[in-house]
Amino acid sequence: MLRLKEFRERNNMTQQEIADALGVSRTRYSNWESGYREINFIDACLLADIYNCTLDELAGRDFPQAPALTPAESTLLDTYRTTDARGRESIDSVATAQRGTDETKSDMDTGRKAAG
Repeated sequence: MLRLKEFRERNNMTQQEIADALGVSRTRYSNWESGYREINFIDACLLADIYNCTLDELAGRDFPQAPALTPAESTLLDTYRTTDARGRESIDSVATAQRGTDETKSDMDTGRKAAG
């Protein structure tokens, strides 16, 4: 569902002001805002420019933010990015082996719970 009304009101604009900015009738804009008619891509892009937002924001698509890296994670990432191919292979091998160890431990814990 498009958030046209929310963005219009947030910007303290009337339907007529938006329609005039887009060069369409107020009725056409009103139909987009109410969901009676679909907006075309070009007009959606123009609205995003007017509202200084992305098309995803205008469309109500929210993506969860990734958690911030810890200092240790940031250091590891920097090391990975600045090392040569052989070093990256070594880091990948250790990470893969560790992941396998964690999965095995998890499987054993699950098995203990089922047996207990």
